Amino acid sequence: IGVSALLLYGQIRQAISIKTKAIAQPLISTEAVDIPIEKNDAAFGNPGAPLTLVEFVDLGSDKAQKTHSELYEFVSKNPRDARLIWKDAPNSNIFSYNATLAHKAAFCAGDQNKFWQFVDEILKSKANLREAGLNNISSRLKLDSTKLWECVNSTAAEAKINFSKNLMRSLGIKSSPALFVNNRKINLEEKIDLKQMLNTFIEK
Repeated sequence: IGVSALLLYGQIRQAISIKTKAIAQPLISTEAVDIPIEKNDAAFGNPGAPLTLVEFVDLGSDKAQKTHSELYEFVSKNPRDARLIWKDAPNSNIFSYNATLAHKAAFCAGDQNKFWQFVDEILKSKANLREAGLNNISSRLKLDSTKLWECVNSTAAEAKINFSKNLMRSLGIKSSPALFVNNRKINLEEKIDLKQMLNTFIEK
């Protein structure tokens, strides 16, 4: 038993001493992927812009919110050169805010041409992820609340969210935010100045 214990102890020490080396990921993926843009995807900017940004957003994630704000500001300042496409990526993890209802409500606000305004309101407070907060937003934006909630509870809203989540899985995206520039994934784990990087893409 004593010899076996010593051998086991030696194996454990050897295993601990092995250093794993993480595989470095490029800042911009060298491989382009096909990201379908649906007719009912919220889009902002010039449809014919040379730069297309596709973002996967979880409205319950602070990091995703910050990235979205930076992207929206960039496109606002460069409306001819860039467009922004929104993809829903609500996280249903029990340890995080479940933003699925808010995503459905924002999608349905789009039917009344208020998607981006609705999203801006949601981002002001985590309380806006809940039904009461979403009702308050609907009232402030003067939406038809009955139509909004009929849509939220419809199969169309459910299908919209599920399509984006399935697309995430097919692309190997495991967390939000995720960003693709002209179908190439940006490594948001790197410490980068996102605005500065995007500006280099449109410099004449």
